[in-house]
Amino acid sequence: MTTRRQFLTGLGATAAVASAPGFINFSQRRLGSSNTLTNTVLEADLETFGSDADPSFLIHYQGDDEREQLESWVDSNAVKKRELENVNLMAISASWEDIGLQQRGYGPASINQISGGVQENDYVDYIDANMSVEVPEPIDELEGSDAWSYDFGWRRTAALMVRTRSWSPTPDGIEGLAFDGDAPEATIPEARDLVRADDDLIDSVDTSELTIAVIDTGVNDGSTFGDRILPESTDFTSDSDPTGIDAVADGDGHGTWVAACMAGSDGFAPDAGILGLKALGDDGGGQTKDIVAAVDKAIEEEADIVCLSLGSPLPSQALADALADARDAGVFCVVAVGNDRFVTVFTNSPADADDGFGVNASNVPESGDRDDTKPAYFGNTAPDPDTGNGPELVAPGMNITAELPSGPSTLSGTSMAAPMVGGGAALLRASEGTDVDETWDRLTATGHPLEHAGETEAEFGLLDVQAAIDDDEPDDDRDEIRSAEAEARDAFNETLSTIL
Repeated sequence: MTTRRQFLTGLGATAAVASAPGFINFSQRRLGSSNTLTNTVLEADLETFGSDADPSFLIHYQGDDEREQLESWVDSNAVKKRELENVNLMAISASWEDIGLQQRGYGPASINQISGGVQENDYVDYIDANMSVEVPEPIDELEGSDAWSYDFGWRRTAALMVRTRSWSPTPDGIEGLAFDGDAPEATIPEARDLVRADDDLIDSVDTSELTIAVIDTGVNDGSTFGDRILPESTDFTSDSDPTGIDAVADGDGHGTWVAACMAGSDGFAPDAGILGLKALGDDGGGQTKDIVAAVDKAIEEEADIVCLSLGSPLPSQALADALADARDAGVFCVVAVGNDRFVTVFTNSPADADDGFGVNASNVPESGDRDDTKPAYFGNTAPDPDTGNGPELVAPGMNITAELPSGPSTLSGTSMAAPMVGGGAALLRASEGTDVDETWDRLTATGHPLEHAGETEAEFGLLDVQAAIDDDEPDDDRDEIRSAEAEARDAFNETLSTIL
């Protein structure tokens, strides 16, 4: 069976992952097996961060005794990069041989053998790759529907479409997706109106006791945030992990946009404290270990909401488990699903994780009627071939203008939609005192059904903040109102998932 990784490699997908070290070629024969090495570590064409000789890994352990044994091994065999005790992970740099992956022979006759190393020890729960993760590239210029057959790697996936026999790639199949003509520019207050979080609702909810964490490229201070950026904000992209408002300066603007949407003066929670966690550099890229460290910090600071407008098409067990630990600690994590529907197709990691609330993007229709809302053409979909997960809701993420300290910024992407749901969750938690599970359940149960959104594009429809607060479920059945085109896209996505 074709694996998703092979599909991505075949497409030449621009995932932020380097090639494997020259002396390790996992696409050739391999002897032995391991209960601790994740599939991501073992997949072809994957290099963990670090040099070829000393890549870096994330090792998960179960308790204090196991951590002490692991630390003793690291002292003699590796270099510790991070200690992440809130999520039971240690980031290390070590040779492949010390991890337990060895090459026997050279050239076509070489055999890769799993033997020895730390992977054999009982105190190791699993070993995952410390990969590169980045923000979903914002869409600078929205496409017209006539681009469907020519862009986004469409020709490369056409053969797979034919194999599925569940959807013919004709113009009729895209009816109901939002392209440039369907997405007039909208401000954050206008986007809030669409999801029923208008000014009257904002004024009625006290969000001053909330802490909202933004794991991103940083947050720039300015009048839209008042004095609400917390001194515990941390830059994990620097070796010394400096803290403070200046430490998380954002040279990209992406993280500042996300923070403004969630907790700016025009955002959903205009009185909340903002915990800026800079885990991505000013180029939008970063390492898994730093993102996990940011989740670890959010747990430590007892954040209420975390927004991760970032991802990778490669799954991360370490990051998935960190989100599970965050959920157990009472932290609600919203995650952008990705903007490359026509290349990597399915929900990016960590939105594919069970405990990451995946969010897709939609337009803000010119009519202002939420029944006219359509999912964005670029948003990744369900069901993820590995986990089955996908977007829970859609929220405005096309041509949305936020007021930043540097001035207005108009962006499109699932990165813009995720903080909309994060903001809605903040209002719900502040208003009703809901815990993480009840917040999740209310947001999904009360999502507004959409004719144009397939289940694989937004399982529970459009974010409806007022309904979530009122615990008011819709009268319409989502399955009954979906259009034939939306159902056809669902059939295609579901069939495609089974062959990847």
